[in-house]
Amino acid sequence: YYAGTAASASVRLALLQSGRHVLSAGETSAEKLVVSTDDVTSAFCQSHKYNDGIDRFLKLNSPLDGVWRYFDQHKPLYGACSAPVRWQDTFAEWITSSASAGGPGFVRSMNAGSIYYQPPRPERKELLLVLYVDDIMLIGRKSDQLSFYAQLNARFQCKPVQWLEPGKPIDYLGLTIHEDA
Repeated sequence: YYAGTAASASVRLALLQSGRHVLSAGETSAEKLVVSTDDVTSAFCQSHKYNDGIDRFLKLNSPLDGVWRYFDQHKPLYGACSAPVRWQDTFAEWITSSASAGGPGFVRSMNAGSIYYQPPRPERKELLLVLYVDDIMLIGRKSDQLSFYAQLNARFQCKPVQWLEPGKPIDYLGLTIHEDA
């Protein structure tokens, strides 16, 4: 089972993209591109259910009473070989679903399967999303990001969003991202 993740070079290129702080004519500082991160809580457990007709069971010894208990398993859990690719497929299906189908309408990069972008429209700029398993880095206007995060939280349970602000660094994949004037 293979699941792709964003390369560290992709993370750096996204953060250091040329013109990220340049405003177009008529734009205000509220329209500048900002960086945020989010983490999908227990992402593997939020993957699609198994649909291959194979019955799966879990056998657990209760630490409270020492009794072995058996459970039906409907979704992948952490430690399962197929869990990363099942999560990747679940996320890719959702994020690339069209706006008319209730999805965010992102496009998946052809040469880096963990990079997604939402093409610009007259009412918003492009959003760029870098995914490393369940860790999301998003670059775009804050108002556009808030709309995306509303959709994300309606579909997946997530931790609170972290916003990169001057003097307030954020952590993404163990990389401390700091911005100043």
